[in-house]
Amino acid sequence: MASDEKTVGDFRYDTGAAAVPWAAVGEAVGKADMLSVIRCLVRPGDDEAAYETKLAEVEQALDGLLDAGVLATKLTMGDIVKQLEEKCQEVLDCKYACFVTNATAGFEIATQFANIGPGDEVIVPAITFISSGTCALTRGAKIVFADVDPRTINIDPADVARKITDKTKMIIPVHIGGYPVDMDPIMELAEEHDLVVLEDAAHAFGGTYKGRALNRPLRRLQLPRGEEHQCSGGGWGCGEQHRLG
Repeated sequence: MASDEKTVGDFRYDTGAAAVPWAAVGEAVGKADMLSVIRCLVRPGDDEAAYETKLAEVEQALDGLLDAGVLATKLTMGDIVKQLEEKCQEVLDCKYACFVTNATAGFEIATQFANIGPGDEVIVPAITFISSGTCALTRGAKIVFADVDPRTINIDPADVARKITDKTKMIIPVHIGGYPVDMDPIMELAEEHDLVVLEDAAHAFGGTYKGRALNRPLRRLQLPRGEEHQCSGGGWGCGEQHRLG
């Protein structure tokens, strides 16, 4: 990717000089923090004196490393997040990938893009993590539970069909435990009733369904400004990717 090309994650980079003499978001990581992590992960053995001697050597080596390198930025660990987003674009075969705080935040963003609001109904599986449904509740919509397939614990497309009304606006299939939902009938229902599909692939990043990567954009939806957007929710815990056409 060209260095001067803007990406959806650019808002996180090059935040500029701080207007205050401390980190605006959290505190910058320092040597003491790194040593605390090492102490936490590598505990003293029977010979505590030997442990402290070796730890002092680690501290000296860390001083040399810090002299030769630079600390990561306070918000994003440098360009590591950007590199990960670009890798996800490749793996998921999508044009845009943008990581946010967690999957819950991504679901909330997606429901806003889909213009979910009061009076709308959103179908979610009866067995799922709470944020699969709270993203609709925070928009004032009603959650409608669809039963799950006892063989997979994933949402049952047949029961989804039974739960669709003239108020239904979105279906949120969840790939529980990494096992993919049977998406073909879900997408057929979405096409038939003009519904938005928001995939929750928090358990299934890297998984596939009939050769298609899970958690990639699935369905175009017309939003108020007349632009076409594609959204899919999920990610690996802190990951959430979406495509804005």
